[in-house]
Amino acid sequence: MSYLNAVRLHFAGTFRANPGTVNNDTRHFNAATFKERYQTVEDPPNLNGWWNPKGANAFRLSECRVTNVCYADGTSTFSEAEDPILRMTVREAQDRSAAKIVDLDPEQQFVSEIWGLQINVSDGARTAIKGEFLPVAFSDMWWVRRTPWFQSLIAPVQIDEGIDSRFLRELSELTTEDALSVKFVVDQHSSSSDRNRGRGFTYGRVYGTIGPYLAGEPRHFVAGRYLRPVSSNPRNAANSVYCISAMVDRERPKLRLDLGNALLISADNALNVGALYGGYIDEKRGFTLLGNATSNPTVAPAVAVARDAQILYRPDVDYEADGLAWYHRTAGIVDLPGNSALTDEQMSAIASRPLAVAQQLSSTEFRIVASENRHGLFVRPDTFTFRINPGDDQEVTLFATKFGEPTANLQIRAVEELAHIGLGSIGDEDEIHLPRQPRKGIPQDAISYPLLVTTNTRGVAKVTVKTKNPGSPRFLDGQMYGVAFYPADVLVQENNNLVLDPEYRHNPLHALSILLWSGMPEVKEPTWYGHILPILEVYANLYPVMKGMMRLDDYDSVVSNQKLIAMAMSLDEAHPNYMPVTRDLSRAKKQLILHWLELKDNATGLPPKGDPPDTRPVKETSALAGAAVRGGKGAQFTNG
Repeated sequence: MSYLNAVRLHFAGTFRANPGTVNNDTRHFNAATFKERYQTVEDPPNLNGWWNPKGANAFRLSECRVTNVCYADGTSTFSEAEDPILRMTVREAQDRSAAKIVDLDPEQQFVSEIWGLQINVSDGARTAIKGEFLPVAFSDMWWVRRTPWFQSLIAPVQIDEGIDSRFLRELSELTTEDALSVKFVVDQHSSSSDRNRGRGFTYGRVYGTIGPYLAGEPRHFVAGRYLRPVSSNPRNAANSVYCISAMVDRERPKLRLDLGNALLISADNALNVGALYGGYIDEKRGFTLLGNATSNPTVAPAVAVARDAQILYRPDVDYEADGLAWYHRTAGIVDLPGNSALTDEQMSAIASRPLAVAQQLSSTEFRIVASENRHGLFVRPDTFTFRINPGDDQEVTLFATKFGEPTANLQIRAVEELAHIGLGSIGDEDEIHLPRQPRKGIPQDAISYPLLVTTNTRGVAKVTVKTKNPGSPRFLDGQMYGVAFYPADVLVQENNNLVLDPEYRHNPLHALSILLWSGMPEVKEPTWYGHILPILEVYANLYPVMKGMMRLDDYDSVVSNQKLIAMAMSLDEAHPNYMPVTRDLSRAKKQLILHWLELKDNATGLPPKGDPPDTRPVKETSALAGAAVRGGKGAQFTNG
């Protein structure tokens, strides 16, 4: 099942995420109240431009080496002599600009997306695997550890079958749709409070897995078993284990768990939550092990494996000190039971009972730290972040499983969900003259969708979100909306309100986050002062890194770069050189700018400048200009 297939490759190394942070504050989008100090680094107690005001939004993979490959028969190797792919590294394209990492909106900074990344597995001389990483937002951010993960497809993929690699042969035989599945976890990113830590400022650690993609699977998550922590709140420090994706390998048979984003890591990089055990919850016997507990297990230094039901690792091992440690070699993926196969009785039991992971408190007592809900139900949209132009329809694909199997004829209820939106900063406390935090989800009738849908025989349901112009409810362009999807059976009516069964433990980060742009009237003869400057001035304020290339608030600078701007704005959005880098300019405003760049003033032969604000006739002061001042989260025009 996707990257959790028995045939998979693991890699470990370093990533760089270098986002600009002036746009973290919604009030910085108001050009009328913008201050020059907002482009400088934070100076407590003043936030100014936050921790990286001159960031270029680049995302890079660096020094990521292949650490282990697993085969269809359950064996694996980390020996370069046994499989030449272990001599290779996982890297970005070396012949083009860096990929970009961007927020959906300053009001939704917890679904950051990667655009324009190409993944290569290469030794520099030959490239074993090459393809585009389809844009996706990170998922399951765990704030206790500051750790999210990205899962998507490498597509279309090229696999060099001329390389004598057992892994590549098995991978080619399995994968479909001209694609591979890839997931990677990122953590220990060095930002404001730790500029000199570890790998360097804006660098962090990455662990990942590449496996086959099978037709009909989700692109961006595993539609299998999904274990939630005790609290579904990602900020709850009481969670010692976080969300776990899992699947049952029926051929071996084994239970395969992905713990890559589920284990606490202390300051010295050691996994430190003690011995964990895999099992299931029986309605009569309680937590039941999938194997036997081992008392006082002996583990070789810097090595961790699964043994029977126990997921073994040493809390006192510095995993960073040995590049071939368990986490490096496996990206946190483990098969249970470790020394044997699941029995027929166990396979039957877990087919209808919730899986669980527990800590051992004594020889006979366990504390459950993560489990499936008692219903065994898991419903999630494959993609949950959308930028929509007013009047467009957006199709959303939902997948539903029950105890890991596709669930047919399941009714799914759509519910407005805004709790995960609106968590952006509102700036320094002393700046009370600036606008208050924008309201979200209004007007409500700007989006509509069916309240109930039913899954087909494959456990899939389609939802069409219809939109119309939301007007200008914020001083930013457009409005943010959220929609969550629940199995109808886990919702109960209480005092005219739908209340979610708390045991379902829905992950709020799986709700849709929709940026619906504002509409605007068509302008046949736009001018710099009347229409373009109010848009680009916001960009110039938010992205000071651009000053070294061009001044987006200066007519002469923009006109001298008009061919470059027009070319970049006309690229596919998935291209790393696409402008605006932050992918947050509405279609109407982009077309307005491109149209203006093509126009020629009769006197100058250049795009029309128009009258400055202090001399502009009253009739030129339009609603469009006002909307433009409010509009656009801003866009960073850079090739990275």
